[in-house]
Amino acid sequence: MKLYIKQKVFTLAEKFAIKDGLGYDKYFVEAKFMSIPKQFLIYDTDGNTVATIEKKFFSIPQKYTVEINEIAVAQIIKNITLFKPSFSVSGPNWEIKGDIFAHDYTFYNGETVIAKISKEWISWGDSYAIDYANPNDEILTLACVIAIDESISDSNNSYNT
Repeated sequence: MKLYIKQKVFTLAEKFAIKDGLGYDKYFVEAKFMSIPKQFLIYDTDGNTVATIEKKFFSIPQKYTVEINEIAVAQIIKNITLFKPSFSVSGPNWEIKGDIFAHDYTFYNGETVIAKISKEWISWGDSYAIDYANPNDEILTLACVIAIDESISDSNNSYNT
């Protein structure tokens, strides 16, 4: 099963839709404008909040908490490294392998592949494909990808200012 994230290019507010494999809207993601700490909300097509991603304020290393049904289920931690970004997911204890900068990485639980993430390079704006096997992992995988993307975007913006 696949989800596609197409982030809009020239928007002041961070809003974007998540499409299913047929191209229909499945979820919507919205950053809470000017919130401290920064939060992302994931909504279903009926407008129900299915997950919340919250960046921990003044945390070293950088951390994001994912809540599903108002229960903290995972924490995405940006590991401190010298060269390439590295992340871990506590809670389900997923391991992430691959090239985070190239948006070509895989979530593992032991030897089991949870999801593969790949970036679509020929597009207007950033597009990602999330290929997952178990529908029970769909929302958590989506939240983890959004947190990782936000962390990389934050890092790139802080280096450019």
